[in-house]
Amino acid sequence: MRKLAVCLCLAALLYEPATANRDLKAQRIVAYLDRVHIPKKSYVVDVKFGAFVNGAKRGETLVRIYARRSPTPEGFDFLFRCLEPPQERAKVVLKKGKKIWFYDSRALRPVQISAQQAVLGHAWIFDALEVRFAESYTAEIEKEELIFDAERRQRQSICLKLVAKNGATTMPPLLYTWVDKTNYHQIKREVYALSGKLLRISFFTAFKDTLGEPGPTRAIVIDRMRPDFILVIDFSGFSYRDLPEHWFREEFMPHVVQQLKATGIH
Repeated sequence: MRKLAVCLCLAALLYEPATANRDLKAQRIVAYLDRVHIPKKSYVVDVKFGAFVNGAKRGETLVRIYARRSPTPEGFDFLFRCLEPPQERAKVVLKKGKKIWFYDSRALRPVQISAQQAVLGHAWIFDALEVRFAESYTAEIEKEELIFDAERRQRQSICLKLVAKNGATTMPPLLYTWVDKTNYHQIKREVYALSGKLLRISFFTAFKDTLGEPGPTRAIVIDRMRPDFILVIDFSGFSYRDLPEHWFREEFMPHVVQQLKATGIH
């Protein structure tokens, strides 16, 4: 019995440092993902959404996003201006904190809308822009495994399990994300509902320097609620910009398109 007790004590002593090291590694990965994902200051980026149904392209929308650093918990205020298709160019969406407004030049004034109405019916896009993994999730290393990336290449990966912390009520409750074992580049992410049902699978690819960090410039999103539907999201034209505070006011929305043209940030 004494030998067994000694063995158990030794096993516990060995297990504790190993667990601590895994926790520290998980935190390092999360910190890296946040650094890549969250720009240091106000920026502009073009985002192209390509919708595919049963492999056939059904539509394409190009949106320019103006993101201004703000003191809100989200960290940024967002202005979305539609560039394509041409008939949609007069449409603008403003997001400040939890509030979202929509303006069309054919309307008299901006109207408040839901997140689901705002961005192609995909409210989760706001979560993707705003999430701060270190603040919103508790991370642990689930496993290491060989997986296929977006190009069907095998990659040695680390799988992180991310559980939403108390208070992170607007974020998905459970995520699994796979990163490359050598450089922590994000390969794949699975998003789950509170019930445990798989909602979306995203693959990340086309890594380039984006605002000083190597980040993915393409996301391929598979909607598990609609197995025939795939959304391909391409990011381009990243640049840091000084963006005036008054552009991000509800009352300024009827003037913002002309102001953007006048300043050259259009």
